[in-house]
Amino acid sequence: MSEKILVIDDDELVLMRADYLLSGFGYETCTIAESTSIIDQIQKCKPDLVLLDLHMPGANGIVVLEELRSSARYKDLPVIIMTGNADETTHDICFDMGASDILLKPLEAHILRPRVKSALDRKRFLREIRKKNEEIEQQNKDILEGIRYGQTIQQALLVDREKVHELLPQSFIFFKPRHLVSGDFYWVSEVDDKIYVAAIDCTGHGVPGAFMSMLGYALMNQLIHVEQYTDPADILNGLHYNVRKSLKQDEKRNNDGMDMGICVIDKTHGTLSYAGAYNILLVVSAEGSTTIDGDKFPVGGMHHRFKGERNFASTTIPIHKDSRYYMYTDGFPDQFGGENGRKFMKKYLHQLLESMFALPLEQQQQELARTLEEWRGQHPQIDDVLVMGFSLDDFALQ
Repeated sequence: MSEKILVIDDDELVLMRADYLLSGFGYETCTIAESTSIIDQIQKCKPDLVLLDLHMPGANGIVVLEELRSSARYKDLPVIIMTGNADETTHDICFDMGASDILLKPLEAHILRPRVKSALDRKRFLREIRKKNEEIEQQNKDILEGIRYGQTIQQALLVDREKVHELLPQSFIFFKPRHLVSGDFYWVSEVDDKIYVAAIDCTGHGVPGAFMSMLGYALMNQLIHVEQYTDPADILNGLHYNVRKSLKQDEKRNNDGMDMGICVIDKTHGTLSYAGAYNILLVVSAEGSTTIDGDKFPVGGMHHRFKGERNFASTTIPIHKDSRYYMYTDGFPDQFGGENGRKFMKKYLHQLLESMFALPLEQQQQELARTLEEWRGQHPQIDDVLVMGFSLDDFALQ
């Protein structure tokens, strides 16, 4: 089916010439000699392109063009202005109003043909772009709906904050995913007289990280609630074995894994045992702070530095009153910001937590959130953020 071109001019000779040339090029034509009711004529003709005379009795072509461009229906209809006036200022006004092109009269075949073809090609190109954009918009909508549903599932898996406060009345969890779903997650549970607290950072963020976090969450439940692991190092060793097995890392050479820290709080004996994979436990008291280092390798993955199986180690310390315990993933210290756009750094996070020692833990969480936003400024959040803090005064034996 040939494309249709509407020619609007008060000169019958121009209309006849345009009709003759355009028909010869294979286009279907409509012509209008009157300057009134042009929009009504366009609605009847339904053209793919309009050739519009600039100067007509009773109707200025610019006014008609402005009316078309203000119409939601015809704002993208290509319009080529025809004029015998080569005035540069007039040309600029026409292009500013949205004209596709300008042709000088009398119309010449070798000029008219490529200019009409170019305008119609541009229309087809823009229509295709619009169609692709609509498809992309719908795909993005579908993806976003899926991610939001994933967010609902992930939030349902995370331990309810009220449950955390039942187990650890003096505590906070500052959790700020980069996207709707997160590769970071926290895990808090109680079995017999022991409370398990973990801060876990899975490879990636967003959807890939969220898939890893769900695997990690399921494995934590299996190891602690079903297989009844009680030593934090054994838990990390079990996670490492199961992550590698679940992801078939010996076969697939997949390198995904987790950095994490886990505390096991023994309420009966008043002790805290810690093990970490690239993560540390920060202990803050009135006298200052100390760190309990984790091992320098991750859970899972095919790291070139480590031959054979990894063996994580635990450190056990007595619980003291008036101490604060903190675990965090790398999202906070790695965040870029400040005047020079540098990382916040672990050193300054530790100093910040030390400076807040006397504040209630709930207020500490608020200060962390405020500090991160002020530091980040206009910089995008680069990773998921998780900082956990708690006090164990109720379980201290000394």
